[in-house]
Order: sequence, then structure tokens, then C-alpha cells
Amino acid sequence: MTAMLAEQGITAIPQARIDPLSLTTTSTSAAAMLEQIDSDLAFDRLVRSLVQDAGRTAQLINATTRRGVSHVRHLNPPSCSRCAVLAGRVYTVSTGFLRHPQCDCVMIPVTVASPDLTYDPTALAKQGLVRGLSEADMKALDDGADFARVVNVRLKKAGANQVGEVYWRGGRHMTPAGIYRKAQSRGEALTLLQQFGYIR
Repeated sequence: MTAMLAEQGITAIPQARIDPLSLTTTSTSAAAMLEQIDSDLAFDRLVRSLVQDAGRTAQLINATTRRGVSHVRHLNPPSCSRCAVLAGRVYTVSTGFLRHPQCDCVMIPVTVASPDLTYDPTALAKQGLVRGLSEADMKALDDGADFARVVNVRLKKAGANQVGEVYWRGGRHMTPAGIYRKAQSRGEALTLLQQFGYIR
């Protein structure tokens, strides 16, 4: 962390030392996790996850020991759409680190937001570096839709759908798939994208 901060011209002396043993998984927990393993792939995923979690925890503790240091979520593309929405945001030590299984995002220590550590998720999606977007999602992004809105609509309760495509969330919010299914023209699609808050 000292080297990462130094690269940004930041000096923040730690006020405590990390106990590396506190970052290890207890033998009881490790044994319980290993009992669930049924393949070499599952074992590799478990080990990777444990190592990444220990590293993120060490970084979070290390940041906590330094006055004024927060962290930025940094992607390791290709990334999932949820991580792409969160990337580049500055998080205080009390915020924690939201992650999903097999998440490979990392934390970069900072004292202020830096444009050098942010991503344009729409540009990443257009480069094929964001997983989990539908054809309709990509079309909405091409038409100027807000990336976060396109992704976050999935968090709402599912509504009407057909053959796996969800057209409404919560009965009130049309998804990009619903918009493109309904729109008879690009103009109508743009109007609906604006109406449902995807573009301004």
C-alpha cells in the first residue's frame, strides 16, 4: 500500500501494524468449505476466493490504519456489469467492499477521487469487456442510455417477460428489452429511453 500511495504522491504513515494471522481462515471453517468441494475446479475457485478476500481485507485494514486514506474499486476486465457500475467510486473504510463469488476487483488506496482510476463502463461494454449484458442492453447503450440505469433495472423485482426476456421491473419500470420490443422506430425508442430515465 505504501508503494501504491507513493505512486500517487501520497504519504500516509500507518498508525498500527496488521497481524497477518488475523487474515487466515480458521481450520474449522476451512474444513467445512473443503467438505463442499467436489472437483478440482471448485477447489481452485475456493482457493482463489480465499486469497483474494484475504488480500482485500489486508488492504482495507491497512487503509484504516492510515489517516485520510480510502479506496477506489478497480476492475480487472472483463468484468460483470454490476462491478462495472461500481468501478472508480471512492469508498471509505466503513463502506466495506461489495463483492460476488469469483469477483476479481481490487482496491486502490487513495485520499481523493482520481480520474485516472475511473472507467467508462459504456466504453468497456462496447469493447466487449463487460459480461452479462443482453442485446437490448447493448442497443440501449448505443442509443445513449445511462449504463447504471440499464444494469440497475435488473435489481428490481421481475415483471412481465417472454422467453427469458424481462420487459418490466416492478410493474412500473420498462427494461431496455421492453422498450425495443414496443418501439416502432428509433425516435420512439429514444423517447421511451428518456421517459424511463435511461437517457437525459
